[in-house]
Amino acid sequence: MAVKAESKNLDYWTNQLGMKVVEERDGGRVTMSYGEGQCRLEVRQLPEGTKLDRASAYGRIAFAYPDDKLSDLQSKIKAAKLPIMKELVTLDTPGKASVQVVILLDPDNHEICFVGDKGFRELSKVDPKADELIRKEIEQDNSSTWFKDGKKKV
Repeated sequence: MAVKAESKNLDYWTNQLGMKVVEERDGGRVTMSYGEGQCRLEVRQLPEGTKLDRASAYGRIAFAYPDDKLSDLQSKIKAAKLPIMKELVTLDTPGKASVQVVILLDPDNHEICFVGDKGFRELSKVDPKADELIRKEIEQDNSSTWFKDGKKKV
């Protein structure tokens, strides 16, 4: 993840969010993790004067987090007077599990979503009917009519 302020970000990710530095390399690259078997996050210092460009879909990350610790995390961030984009809330997903989330902002305004682990795991399960359902939708989407008139295939 590209950052403008490496030292502020390292402080935030380690002291506020509890990640541990697992590797530091030349060129302002630092890798952190929540522990063995967990994902790793690399932050990379942008060259001085370089604009942080997120386009329209970058600058967001999500972590599964113990449900019973989300409130404590939010309280810690509030106590440090650091920004919270979305306070702890339960999001309902019709027909599926509800999830608790809190969305924070790091020093470079990257969105960090902490999702309650229990709901996240329920929502992440593979639907055994997924292939069947997508094939049915493809058959019914009338794309053959679109291509029949000589339109280019994607």
